[in-house]
Amino acid sequence: MEKLSVEILKQIKSNTQIRYQQDDNCVVISVHGPYQIGSQKANQQAILDIQIKFEQDKSLELQLKSIFEQALNLQEYPQQQIRVSCIIQINTINIFSTLCNGIMIALLHQGISMSKSIYSITIANTRLVFQQITNDLLFIDNKKTQSIDQTMDQIKEGISKTQLFEQWLRSYLYEYYVNNNLL
Repeated sequence: MEKLSVEILKQIKSNTQIRYQQDDNCVVISVHGPYQIGSQKANQQAILDIQIKFEQDKSLELQLKSIFEQALNLQEYPQQQIRVSCIIQINTINIFSTLCNGIMIALLHQGISMSKSIYSITIANTRLVFQQITNDLLFIDNKKTQSIDQTMDQIKEGISKTQLFEQWLRSYLYEYYVNNNLL
């Protein structure tokens, strides 16, 4: 199984900051909000803003924003903004999955309501995002041309890895809640 770890750097009412390590990648993710924006005429659901400083792949911000707009219950935060900032500390390979999984964990720590929890895995050059428990494929992005059989094999491998991640996440959250007397 992958090397996974979470370190909470800051956790106050309106701001959570974590360091998340997945394999040899390490990111620091901050979640600010939700906080009130504008007047009554403002957008009726939350605005999600994801910022990543990563020159090598500008598509990361848009892809992750699209994924998390599907996963979050944005209508539960009328006229509010949720801002996610990501700093990549160590990038060896497959930073997309590390960012996606780290953002999900940071949002959970901030108490942001999600309609589905997700898990991302990158196999070869294919980025996969699954909805946990049901293993529905929410997102796929392949950077190179390959056969449908190769893609299907990658999806099957991704599904088996989502189950391992789900077990790790449950034990991590249980330990966190027990250690902080939150149960």
